[in-house]
Amino acid sequence: MGNALEPKAAHLAARRFHAPVALALVRDGDAMAAWLVNGLPEDASGRVRLAVESADGTTLHDTQARVKVRAGGGGEVARPAIADAMPLAHDVYVGAVFESDDVDCEPLEAISFLAEPRDPRMPPPILRATADDGATGR
Repeated sequence: MGNALEPKAAHLAARRFHAPVALALVRDGDAMAAWLVNGLPEDASGRVRLAVESADGTTLHDTQARVKVRAGGGGEVARPAIADAMPLAHDVYVGAVFESDDVDCEPLEAISFLAEPRDPRMPPPILRATADDGATGR
């Protein structure tokens, strides 16, 4: 625990890594597939939402679906088309959220960028360094 009794980042990452239900986004050409894996001994059902959003928060595409994954199973649960967003690939991302009806857990989230974010074109840093060996002053 941190100073404010908040879980530390490593704890949160471990909790997510060992979660019994996992959500992932997988790029497949002009589509983005959402996969759900259920490591529980009972079925998991709920709602998955996929959205293509721009960096400024504008939603370009939004889809929701009811899903069910067998106990100990997994598979593709949604596949939104992203071809329309490809001209804007450097400025958009795909986000997915799964909210379970059965498992008592926080909503699962996954994010995937369509391309590397653009270089912000920052000026080079103004930093100069010189070395002095002490004996010769060079």
